[in-house]
Amino acid sequence: MARRIEREVRKNRRKAQRLESTYRVPSPDQTTTLSVPELRVSLEWTITVYTRPLEDALIPGHPDPAHHPGQGVCGDRRGSWSQVDQSTESATLDAGRAALAEALSGVQRGIDQAAIGSGTTTPNGGDTSLEAEDSRRTAWYDRRDASSTAWLADYRFDAFEEINEAGLTLENGDFAARLTTSGVSPDDSTEAKIEVEMTVNPDTGDNVALTDGTAISDALATEQEAVGLDQIALGTDSTQPGQSDTSLGTEVIRKPVDHDVAQQSVTPWTIVIRQEPSTQPHDLTELAVLDGDGTMSWRVTFSAETKDSRTRLQPRARLRIL
Repeated sequence: MARRIEREVRKNRRKAQRLESTYRVPSPDQTTTLSVPELRVSLEWTITVYTRPLEDALIPGHPDPAHHPGQGVCGDRRGSWSQVDQSTESATLDAGRAALAEALSGVQRGIDQAAIGSGTTTPNGGDTSLEAEDSRRTAWYDRRDASSTAWLADYRFDAFEEINEAGLTLENGDFAARLTTSGVSPDDSTEAKIEVEMTVNPDTGDNVALTDGTAISDALATEQEAVGLDQIALGTDSTQPGQSDTSLGTEVIRKPVDHDVAQQSVTPWTIVIRQEPSTQPHDLTELAVLDGDGTMSWRVTFSAETKDSRTRLQPRARLRIL
């Protein structure tokens, strides 16, 4: 009889514990992490080399004394620019990935100069300089479209002998990218100009789509306050993401973000407290990351996560730079 009573007591105690766990109010600091599929992007670099002859231009230091100032006809009489080479043999360097990740978090980073040299080794992500640098000039940028930006620089006839390699340097002097050409060897009466274009290419995959690459392609355009990745939005539409998407299917809340930055990634994240959104519950199935202008940079879908007044949620959306 006593054993039977003990068994009933133990059974009732277990039942009470189950009921208690069902209705227990979570700790205010207890948070559920919502990690969604990461967006992966690679950076494609293209270098185009142009040259033009000095011809009858009067220029200090011209190899022909007849073209020094005070001789002949005044005015810029140099020839036209002609494309002489184009190459995609390139590498995004480790410092470039790190700078891009920091810029997307709002840190002021930017490409400042373009260097040329005579080295011929194949570019590698671990490179920290040109193989044999000859000249470095200030680079100016040209925004092309939502996924590409170019940097340009020109070089005097006496600044180089050949252009076999080029690189873009950051505001702190570190190299962000290195490229090689098929070899350009103009004579001593020829000027040169290079154009280095960076294009953002998303790694295709299910449940994630880059919808606007402007924030990424502009992030290193100049050392200024970057547009950055500024907000996370959550919604309830499970439609497969596409590059033409401009918003979530059914947005229920939008929050400002903080950032976790690593060597080649940046992770915007935020906290949705228990009282948010004002109407609950919701089965969340989509997330968007928006830039500082409110433009959706990418959209992700995932398995339903219930958000109710018992749940404190931390959405995280990583961007990896390959």
